[in-house]
Order: sequence, then structure tokens, then C-alpha cells
Amino acid sequence: MAVGVSSEDVVGYGRFVGPPSRAELERFFFLDDVDRRLVAKRRGDGNRVGFALQLGTVRFLGMFLADPTDVPTEVVDYVAEQVGAGDASCLKSYLGRRSTRFEHAAEIVAGYGYRDFAEAEAELVRWLDDRAWTTGDGPSALFDLAVRWLRERQVLLPGVSRLVRLVARIREAATQRLWDVLAAMVTPAHARRLELLLEVPDGAQVSDLERLRKGPTTDSGKAMVAALDRVAEIAALGFGALNLDAVPHRRVVELARWGMTGKAAALRRHPHARRLATLLATAVYLEAKATDDALELFDVLMVNDLMARAQRQSRAERVRQFPLVTRDASRFAAAVAVLLDSEDGAVTLTAIWEAIDAVVPRSDLRAAVANIGALAPPPDADLGGEWRAGLVERYAVVRRFLPRLCATIDFGATAEAVPVLAAFQQLPGLVEARGTKRVPVGYLDADVLMLEVVPAGWWRQLVLPAGRPEGTVHRAAYVFCVLEQFHQRLRRRDIFATASSRWADPRARLLSGPAWEAAREPVLNALQLPTEPTELLDGHTRALDDAWRHVASRVGDIGGVTVDDEGR
Repeated sequence: MAVGVSSEDVVGYGRFVGPPSRAELERFFFLDDVDRRLVAKRRGDGNRVGFALQLGTVRFLGMFLADPTDVPTEVVDYVAEQVGAGDASCLKSYLGRRSTRFEHAAEIVAGYGYRDFAEAEAELVRWLDDRAWTTGDGPSALFDLAVRWLRERQVLLPGVSRLVRLVARIREAATQRLWDVLAAMVTPAHARRLELLLEVPDGAQVSDLERLRKGPTTDSGKAMVAALDRVAEIAALGFGALNLDAVPHRRVVELARWGMTGKAAALRRHPHARRLATLLATAVYLEAKATDDALELFDVLMVNDLMARAQRQSRAERVRQFPLVTRDASRFAAAVAVLLDSEDGAVTLTAIWEAIDAVVPRSDLRAAVANIGALAPPPDADLGGEWRAGLVERYAVVRRFLPRLCATIDFGATAEAVPVLAAFQQLPGLVEARGTKRVPVGYLDADVLMLEVVPAGWWRQLVLPAGRPEGTVHRAAYVFCVLEQFHQRLRRRDIFATASSRWADPRARLLSGPAWEAAREPVLNALQLPTEPTELLDGHTRALDDAWRHVASRVGDIGGVTVDDEGR
């Protein structure tokens, strides 16, 4: 028996393992009108029950039993009741004439269109090969799928050993082809670089492969720099630029798992093609994984360390300012109350001010206006956005890793997010810019900036503060403004990392052109989908429409439920 196929699969192959469920009885052993007419041609209850059992058995198991009566009693009772046999024990007479069971089996094969395995073997081999190549399913999964494939196409199952050996041979061939295709992509120079990953450099305790597999473990600016250095080191190996479209992405990831977990000594013992293929898949996967790790750390820093801390500080500041705001607000309330009391009378402005001064001194009112004006957000600001002022104070954290982030990871963007990405890619030069007589330290020349990405509200107030030198913007505020816009769009994948997996363009895995033409036939065959989808989609449309109509016809039985013309 081939390695990999589970003992449960073998034990349950072509035999009953316990009684079928009620749903299985109704699906496979229920006799419709055609079945009943064919069964009725038999003479004697024993022959009628035996014929019906063989018919249900081949539907359920995909093959005939050597002993047609070797079925659970629940099945016998269910079938006997349908054929009108008064006593299910009449089945014992079915084995009286040896040739009867074979004649009935032949009649079922001819009448219901069952085929011998030899007729469908070549078709099954093509399907299994495409399935094994596309998905990398294990032997047990492929065995189960092969049995299902044969049953659905009314192909009589072969002996279990024959099918197990066939599945194992096809899977092994697909795996070897995977190794060979990937190994053929590796040049001698690349092969040497891959082999060096398994070496332990002088003075080191682990191989480069094991060292590069370890991602960041803390969330800090220093850890972000280390994560970006890891991305740069892996990208410098030069494997990210290789086009692996000839191999299903799932197979590359599956192969890379061995390289991500296996010991260097074990990988060195692999045959040449398998070793190169595993190392290549691992190197390509590692570049995407390292990029993911760096961007996930960036996300954590932005959300937990920078924005969350600024929000906590902002809340604490609001608590501290609350008594002052309350005092000034009460002065405003008293002054406005005087205005409201005077709106119905014909009074002069002088009289109104005298009434207000009697309640709130004018000097206190002016101080209240100044205090509230300094604390209140601009009219078009988003609520709760005052924390961004505290975020600007954390400029030193991002200044440490921002130039590396822009230089190390290659980003793309949708048309809507292109301006934000362009502003982000401009940041390294702005961070390193020095002050001049016209533009002092802490400010940037507004003429070289993309101010259209600065939204109205808090950011505009912080980027363009009062009292700044003419033609300049606040450096830290502009950097954080662009960084926040970049982070928001990165999370929505409007901006994406081309070498990433998690943070990649969702459309990047869609095959097109020659790549799709090469993959189309095996992929469609493995998924059992037609080349032209019209008929399949029409069938689904009809099934969905029938289901909705059925539901709509029953809705009247439920109080308070209706379906309008638009299906709502």
C-alpha cells in the first residue's frame, strides 16, 4: 500500500462501514418510477430485493459487492419495503443461483450507463495530474477526490491497490515536475547564492537562512530599522524579480514551508533539484514575508505607539483643560443670555453692552474668547482630531526609519492614491533637508511640497500654523500628515507593496495574457469548470431564480414578510 493514503480510506473503500444515514438512504437507495419498473421485471421477492440492493449499492459505493447481500439490515429493510416484499429475509434466496447476481449487475451497467474503469482511466489520470499540479493535495485527499470523481461519472471503481498506486504515481510525478521546473529557473550564480544560505558563516552560530527566517519581536523604531534592513538583505539576493508564474502560487508557498521550518542540515541532504527548488521558493517567500513583517510592524507603530499615545495624551490634556473651558463657557452663556433677553425690546448697542458688563466684565469676556479660540478646533476639523498635535511631537520616532521605509520597499498605488504615494516618496529628502536663512530649521519650503494631500481641519491648522515664516510649512506636521494619509490607504490597499503578500495589490495574483493561457487548461480541469462559462452561469442563474421564487411563494405563510419587485 502506498504511503500517505489513510487506513480509514482503505477500510471504507468499496464496502459499508456502518449503516448509511437517512439522507444517504434517500439519496442512493430510493427507487424512482424508472427503477421500480426495472425491479418489477424480476420474479420473486428475493430477486426483486437483491436487484434493488445491487442498484443502490453501485450508486452508493461505486462498485458491486462480491456478496450482494453483505449490506446493513437498515438498507435491506428500506429497499424491501419499497419493492413490496413482506419479509426482508427473502433476500437469502437471492444467492441460490450463482449467475443471477452477475446477470443483474450487467443489466444495471448497461441500463444506467456505468463504465469500466479502463475506459475512464486516461481521463482520470489527466484530471488527477492537473489537480496534483495545481493544488498540491496530499495522497489521502487525492484518493478521496478520485473516488468521488469516478462515482460522479458512473465509473466502476477498480481494486483499491490499483487506485492507491495510481494516485501515488501521479502525485509523485507532479511533485518531481515542480522541483524540476523551479530548479531550471536557477542560474549557476543563483544556485551558489542559494547554497550559501545553508552555510554557517565564520563567527556565526546559525546559517544565514535560519537568521533571515526570524522576524521582528518588538515594536519600536529600532526594530523597524532592523526589519527594513532584513528586507533589503533578502531583496539583494535577487530572487524577487524571478517570474514564477509557470508554477501555481500555492505550490510555491507549500514548498517554501519546508524551507521556513526545516533544518539546514536536512535541506542539504535533499536531492539537487529538490534542494534548489525548495531554496528558491523559500527565498521568494522570504522576501514577501519580510516585507509583510516590516509593514505589519509599521502598522503597529502607527496605531499603537504613535496615534494611540497621542490620543491618550490628548485625552489627558482635555481633562486638564476642562475647568478652564467650563469657566469660560459659563461667561459666554451669561453674555448670550443677556442678548436673548434683549431681542424683543428696542434697545441700543450701548445699552446691551452695559447689561452684559453688569453680568460679565468685558475684560473677562475677551479673555474667554481668546482662551476658547486657542483650544477649539477649526470649524471644518474632524471631531476628536486634536490628538494630531501630540502626534507631531513624536517626529523623532519616524525620522529614524522613514527614509529606509521609502528606499527599501517598492510601493504601487491606485489612480486615486497616486498623489499620496508621490508625497510619501518625497519625504526622505524633506526629512534630511537643512534649514536656510529663508526657511529656518523646523520648516519646509512650501513651493516644493504637495499641499493638495493636506486635508482641511486639524492637519491644515498644524501644517500651516499661524506665525510661520512666509512660504513655509511646519516640517514635522507635514511629514506626519502625509504619513497618516499613506497609512490609511495602505490599510485599504489603495497603496500596496509589490513584493508583499498581505499588503499586496489584491489584483496582482490574477493571471492574464500568456500566463493565463498556459495555466487555463490544467486549472479549469482541476476545478472541473468548463472553458466557456455561459452554460454554467445560466444553470446557476436558473437555480437561484427557482430558489427565490420558491421562497417568495412561501413568504405569504409568514406574517409580516413581503418581497418587493426589486427582490428586497
